[in-house]
Amino acid sequence: MPGAWELEDKSKLAICTPIQSPLVTIDWALQFRRLYIPFKHNFLLNKGYPIDIARNHLVKEALKQGVDYILFWDNDVIPERVDALKLLMDHDYPIVSGAYFSKKGHLCAWLYDEEKNKLNPVKFEKDAVMEVDAVGAGFCLIKAEVFKKIPEPWFEWTLYEEKGRSEDINFCLKAKEYGFGILLDCRVRCLHTCTGFITNEGKIINVY
Repeated sequence: MPGAWELEDKSKLAICTPIQSPLVTIDWALQFRRLYIPFKHNFLLNKGYPIDIARNHLVKEALKQGVDYILFWDNDVIPERVDALKLLMDHDYPIVSGAYFSKKGHLCAWLYDEEKNKLNPVKFEKDAVMEVDAVGAGFCLIKAEVFKKIPEPWFEWTLYEEKGRSEDINFCLKAKEYGFGILLDCRVRCLHTCTGFITNEGKIINVY
């Protein structure tokens, strides 16, 4: 049985970028050019809309094109490795994310504490691959079948409501309800330009 990466000739990918800031950095553009993508892909851009609306619109456009995978790659997240996409895809998992820090200084990955009914950020572990309950969508590979089985809207921003959450967390919790697993791959370390870059030790180095 061939692995997921060996099926590349039959795979289709949409790289979806919701533009929240006016411009992308030179570093982001260079890494976009360097990223190893061994099969045909489409680049979809949405600019000027709220983040949840932008993500929903990008998914609809990607599904119309019949893609098998959707890579959300935000314009303020820069993967360190040129084989970052390959590492994510090799898992052959419904949802798998690279590792980057939030503006609050913790990893954009969470585990649900049933006793306290809350999400707790996971601790960065070098080269670890772990099952989690939610991830950020800054550099996140999602199989198209996930969106086909979950009803719209996939992304909903409720951050300003009681017990509000960001659109990507809400999406992940809904995906878990529908039985889809979520992985965090700490080998795919990313620079989040609003915070900094993750070192091997899990420290943040601010380069902007």
